[in-house]
Amino acid sequence: MAHKVIDEQKKYHEWEKISSLAVIIRNYVQCIIDGDSETPDFIVHTANGKFGIEVVDCCHMMRGKRGIKAFERSNIERKFCNDVHQNGNFQLATKNNKFNIILDGSNLFYKKRVDRSLAIKEVVLAIKHSIEPELYEKPKPHFFTNIRLIRVPNVNVVQFNHMASRNAITDEDIITTVKKKENVFKGHFPDFPVWINIYLPYEVNLHAYEIDFVTYDRDEYYDILANSPFERIYVTSPISGEVTRLK
Repeated sequence: MAHKVIDEQKKYHEWEKISSLAVIIRNYVQCIIDGDSETPDFIVHTANGKFGIEVVDCCHMMRGKRGIKAFERSNIERKFCNDVHQNGNFQLATKNNKFNIILDGSNLFYKKRVDRSLAIKEVVLAIKHSIEPELYEKPKPHFFTNIRLIRVPNVNVVQFNHMASRNAITDEDIITTVKKKENVFKGHFPDFPVWINIYLPYEVNLHAYEIDFVTYDRDEYYDILANSPFERIYVTSPISGEVTRLK
């Protein structure tokens, strides 16, 4: 029974991820979407036949100072923000002064084996310096390249500055994701067309229409996608329900 619940949860999330394709699917006036399939994830029955939709997350491999997958980075940041809020020294420092705290993590912050309690101390010292600069020195950048403090009236907010650090999805990310899904079928595609929906999870904060070419030139990139056994290749993002067709 537990296994069935997990499958149902997985299917529910897959339904959410193809919601951006609803407008395209509705072009087929009379259609029924079968969600009981697994490979592909959905089968759309139309008046003229049927086609499948395979759903896959594409978790962008951050380059440069991040050096980790975006969803892993998001988990690290979420836990750190919670830890800051629960820290006694932080609560004492902000007892009479509330801040919107915007952080840019350094390379050191995202390393796996690092004591992030020291990073909390860096945040607390920055707050103390902001309140009483004559008593506390401004901390030297160590875990953060920048700590921005904005006075607010009621409650503290701790967050990371994604707008400044967001990269585009790369050509390599897309090609790797498509190839992995092709391998799932092991060369035995069904006798009807299959689309692939490459979904960019909310936490990676990426647009479906932005591609960063780092490995292939444009012609080579689109040639590889054109030769994929998937009939259509879409990239979708929950940011404003964005849809980009690559093939």
